Amino acid sequence: GRIATSIDAFSAGISLSLMGNKILKPALLIGFITFANSLIGFKIGGKLRHIPQKIMEIIAGLLLIFLGIKAVI
Repeated sequence: GRIATSIDAFSAGISLSLMGNKILKPALLIGFITFANSLIGFKIGGKLRHIPQKIMEIIAGLLLIFLGIKAVI
C-alpha cells in the first residue's frame, strides 16, 4: 500500500518536473480533488453503513476489476 503510493507519487513528480511544470498548481489541485473525494466517500460510507460488510467487499472488488479492465481496453 504505502510503497505503491510512494512510487506513484515519485513517478508523478518526476514526470511533472521533466515536462517543465511548476509543482504548486498541480499539488494544490491534486490535494483539493483528493480531499473532495475523501469527503464524498465518507458521506456515502455513512449512508451505506446498513449494508453487510461482505456485500460491500464484493461490490468493491467488482468495481476494481471493472476499472482494471477499463484501463486495459
